[in-house]
Amino acid sequence: MKASVFCIWFGASIVSVMAVYGAGTEVGEGARYGPVTAGCRLSMSTTQPSFRFDEPVRVRLVTENLSTPNLHVSFPSQFAFVAYRFDISGSDGKPVPLTRYGQRQMDRAGSQPSAAVQPGESDVLDLAMFNRLYDMTIAGEYTVTAYRRVYPPGGSVEVQSNTIKIIIHEQKATSN
Repeated sequence: MKASVFCIWFGASIVSVMAVYGAGTEVGEGARYGPVTAGCRLSMSTTQPSFRFDEPVRVRLVTENLSTPNLHVSFPSQFAFVAYRFDISGSDGKPVPLTRYGQRQMDRAGSQPSAAVQPGESDVLDLAMFNRLYDMTIAGEYTVTAYRRVYPPGGSVEVQSNTIKIIIHEQKATSN
């Protein structure tokens, strides 16, 4: 498990939050990463296995370069989640849409500059309010897989993360 400190903006003030990642429920044989693609892999985790419907869902995405020199990743300075594509389905198996807020952020994102991730290094993104971007207001189990386009020398490929389950409860969330 890794600990991370990140900030959330509330109006004109900043609130620091200490979060421990790695508590999400991985689908499959406990995979913490997706498959290695073009010398890199993508990991997705949450701060806890379940959340109340009115509680922020915190998600961490780690793109790890295992061996590819000059690997570039899209790196938007604003609206960082747009560098990823998410497949999210609810308990009913139907795709989960973006919220109006999430769609507005996607529409405003614009072009994405890139940054180099050297072999042995990682690019980490902490999303403090994932459920503000995607409609996870109904209690139940959500299955989430992330994808990120990376640019090794000579082309581009999409890297897939592990698949996690996020449980949304109407009552108090459980934590480990």
